[in-house]
Amino acid sequence: MEINILALLIILGINLLISPFLIYALGRFRFYKQGETTKEIESKRNKKYYKHLLSNMHTPSTFGILLVLNLLIVTLLFKTSGTFRIVSLVAIILGLLGFADDLYEFFYYKKTGRWGFKARYKMFIQILTFFGLAYILTNSLLVSIPLSLIFAFILNSFNITDGLDGLAAGTALPTFAVFTYLEYLNYGTSDIFFLLLLVIGFLVVFLIFNIKPAKVFLGDSGSYALGAILAFLTFRYNIFFTIPLITVFLVEGISSLLQILSLGIFKRRVFKIAPLHLHLLNSGWSQWKVILTSWGTQAIIAILTFLAITYVR
Repeated sequence: MEINILALLIILGINLLISPFLIYALGRFRFYKQGETTKEIESKRNKKYYKHLLSNMHTPSTFGILLVLNLLIVTLLFKTSGTFRIVSLVAIILGLLGFADDLYEFFYYKKTGRWGFKARYKMFIQILTFFGLAYILTNSLLVSIPLSLIFAFILNSFNITDGLDGLAAGTALPTFAVFTYLEYLNYGTSDIFFLLLLVIGFLVVFLIFNIKPAKVFLGDSGSYALGAILAFLTFRYNIFFTIPLITVFLVEGISSLLQILSLGIFKRRVFKIAPLHLHLLNSGWSQWKVILTSWGTQAIIAILTFLAITYVR
């Protein structure tokens, strides 16, 4: 059975119908941060960030597992291309890694005092998975090694952007919309074109429940899967057009990297707290100002990129 618009609409309609039940189940089974707080702990935290953290402490997460299930269902039920299957498989593998990280974060925090797996373990699996994808796409070991590192950076940049109500989804929508346009121009109504429509539909459904005040969050299961797809798309087309489309995500990732390097080398902070959206939050910006600035910036970049593509064509 070939994938088509009607099939996607049915899948996304089912997503919309079951979302309230999924959110209820995630809350019922306590898929949220469960760290305990004391005055001593609070005194060591960045006050404004900690206030934001506490306000969302019991908001259920891991909604992104629905995207992983969507990809799995489409891959199993529909006749799709090898590229579609490979990209979906990578997104599913990394989405499941994110799901395992969510489980560890939500149910083992009290035992370990750490929210999630150690970063080096997650990075190793991400890079190894992306190396397989890069090698299949390029058939070159020399190219695959640096490309897998770049893919992993893009994935984690998207992951850390998912830090405020509606921030990641609202920023990603114009990005994926222009990627869909690029796919259509280059490959027509390919399987990847339908994959992008599926992602956009999922983001719309998610944003309905994630916009402030959030009823649910993506969790690493969703941000890893979306980040994997975003990384692949960045190098599927002319990077002259694609790099601007991920600008906001790259800025978030670079701000975290600079903070880590500065603390490690100079023992000094570049930002009050990283990534950038938390720095702005702690510099007196309201959540809505941070969110709308991100949305607006990416929307303007997407429109300018669309115009540039149209002009060059």
